[in-house]
Amino acid sequence: MLSNRPKLSPELRKFDKVVNILGWISFAGFLASILSIYDKLPDVIPIHYSLSGEADRWSSKSEVWTLIAVVGIVFSLLTFFAHRPRLFNIPVRITKANAQIKYDLVARMIRITRLTITLFFLGFIWIVFLEYNSYLSWLITIGVVVIIFPVFYYYWKLLSDNT
Repeated sequence: MLSNRPKLSPELRKFDKVVNILGWISFAGFLASILSIYDKLPDVIPIHYSLSGEADRWSSKSEVWTLIAVVGIVFSLLTFFAHRPRLFNIPVRITKANAQIKYDLVARMIRITRLTITLFFLGFIWIVFLEYNSYLSWLITIGVVVIIFPVFYYYWKLLSDNT
């Protein structure tokens, strides 16, 4: 029933603007990090890790371009939906009375998730390619929690807000 939802844009508060800027900075940092080390990478690099942080799949360094593409697509999709939360699958009934509040919550959740995902991959690049692999299992554990927490938190806020 997307056609019945009010067509409003999310209101950006100062916090939203900061998260948005940090998301773009972390994405640029991710790209810059890969591009600055690409020529220095060995021809064969680890491309998959177990939860314990051990490399369990290896491939050509050209696989880095796949990582860039995947992160770029995820970043782009999240950016698209952050500007158009009306199109996002919101688990509550949207009315004219609650639309702005719900859209703002969803847009904020998406922006924070986009930031945490790009920070995760930026950290991953630094840990793996600077050969600090002993920290990888910590990054995976903390990264998953930090990425998932805002989703659950804002989902709870969407459901618990009585507007």
